[in-house]
Amino acid sequence: MTLVSDLWKSFRSLPTWVQIWMVLILVPVNAASIRFLGEPSAGVIALLAIGGMVPNIFIMIGDRRFTNKMAVPHVILWIPLVVFIGYLLFVSDADLSSTYATYLKALLIVNLISLSFDIPETMEWYRTRHRPS
Repeated sequence: MTLVSDLWKSFRSLPTWVQIWMVLILVPVNAASIRFLGEPSAGVIALLAIGGMVPNIFIMIGDRRFTNKMAVPHVILWIPLVVFIGYLLFVSDADLSSTYATYLKALLIVNLISLSFDIPETMEWYRTRHRPS
C-alpha cells in the first residue's frame, strides 16, 4: 500500500467521534491561530498551537499510521500554551480584542479537552516504549 492509503486506512479505523473531533474541531481551531497574528502575543500562541500539530506529520509518515505517539507533541507544546492563554485571559492586562479573547477561550477549551486524552496517551506511549526487558 502507499503511504497515503495506509494513513487514510489508519485514520478511518479511529472511532468516528475522534475523526470528527480532529477534522472539524481540533485542527481547525489550532490552525485558526494564524488569523490573529496582529493581536497581542499571537505569534507565541500560533507557534505553540501549530507547533503541537506539525511534528505529527513526521510521526505519521514514520509510523505509517496514527499512534499514541502523536499525543507527545501536544503535551510538550500545548501545556505551555494553555498556561499562557490562561495568563493572557485571566492575569495579564493585555489589550485583547473581544474576537481574539473569544478565540483564546475556545482554543483553551479545545486544547484542555485534547490534553485530557493526550496526557494518558503520552504516558501509555512512554510505558510501552520503556518497559524493562
